[in-house]
Amino acid sequence: EDGKVAGVRLEGGRELRASGDPALIADVACSTVETELMRDRIDLAQAQLATGQHALAQLKQPDLGTSLSCVQAEAHLARKQGDFDLAIARISEAIERAERAGRTRGNMYPKLLSFLGAVQQQRGDLVASYDTLKKEQRLAEELGRTETADYLSSRRAEAVLLMAFGEYAEAQGIIEAIVRRWSALTGDDSVPVWLSHSRGVLMHKFGDLQGAQRELAAAATRARAQGSVGRAFSI
Repeated sequence: EDGKVAGVRLEGGRELRASGDPALIADVACSTVETELMRDRIDLAQAQLATGQHALAQLKQPDLGTSLSCVQAEAHLARKQGDFDLAIARISEAIERAERAGRTRGNMYPKLLSFLGAVQQQRGDLVASYDTLKKEQRLAEELGRTETADYLSSRRAEAVLLMAFGEYAEAQGIIEAIVRRWSALTGDDSVPVWLSHSRGVLMHKFGDLQGAQRELAAAATRARAQGSVGRAFSI
C-alpha cells in the first residue's frame, strides 16, 4: 500500500491510480506538484496536476481542501512558467472559495494569502501585494498567531515592500524588531539568512558599511552552506 502512494511521485501516478480512489489520487497528486516544481521537474509537475484534476473531476462532491489544493497547484505551475496573471487568477479563486465556505481560520487560508502577495509582488503590483500582506497579518493578529515564525516572515516581507516604496526608516524599524523577536521566539541568536540579508541591505542604506559587510558576508556564507543562495537573497 505504501508503494501506491509513493507511485504518484515516482512513476507519474500509475500505481496510485491503481488504487481506484479518485479522492486519494487527487489529494496526493496535487500535493506533489509543488515538490516537483521545487526540483525543477516541470514535466512531472504537469503530469501530477493533470492526474489530480482528472481524478477531481470524477468526484460529485470533492472535499474543499483537496479542490483548493489542486487550484493552488495550478497556480504554482503557472507562476513557475512565468504566467503571473493565471497564477493570480487561480489563487484568487481559491481564496474566494475558502472565504465563501468560511474556511479562513485554518492553516491553508493564510498560506493562500501569502502566496497571492508573493506573486503580486513578482508581477510588480506592489500596492496590491502590500494590501494582501496586511490582510494576512490582520488575520494572524485576530487568531493570536503573532509569536510565530510565519508572522515574523510576513513582517519581513512588509519591510521589503516598504524599502521598494522608499520608506527605509520604517523598514529598518520593522527588521530590527523582527531580529529581537526572532531571538526571543527561537532562543537562537543566529537569525535566518533572509532576515540577515535584509538587515545588511538596510545597514548599507544608512551608511553602516562595516555592519552591512559583516551581516551580508555572514548571510552569504550560511546561504552557500544551505545551498539556497538565490532564494535567500531574493527581496
